[in-house]
Amino acid sequence: MAGVFSDLARKARQAESDRELGFLLVNETLALAHYRQAALWLADQGVWALSGVVQVDAHVPYAQWLDAVAHHLHQQGANMPRVLTAGDLPAALAGEWGQWWPAHWS
Repeated sequence: MAGVFSDLARKARQAESDRELGFLLVNETLALAHYRQAALWLADQGVWALSGVVQVDAHVPYAQWLDAVAHHLHQQGANMPRVLTAGDLPAALAGEWGQWWPAHWS
């Protein structure tokens, strides 16, 4: 595991831009924790990076929904990491849960 951290730290230092670092965070960290989808959301920027995507299109439905979920959690003062279910969201966001995510998110 130490080798994984060392490799990630080296790649992070070599990132030539914020976007490249964001891409690294959501794509290269799979060696540390298994995940289906990773997202980097910034309160003042919205969805900044998504795993498996070179450039986020803020106008696609998934990015818009994810941004709304993150805004809601941010406004609620939610701390991460935590298990999140559709029941933690307002009805409008919870109603779209099954379209984008499995039964729970952690």
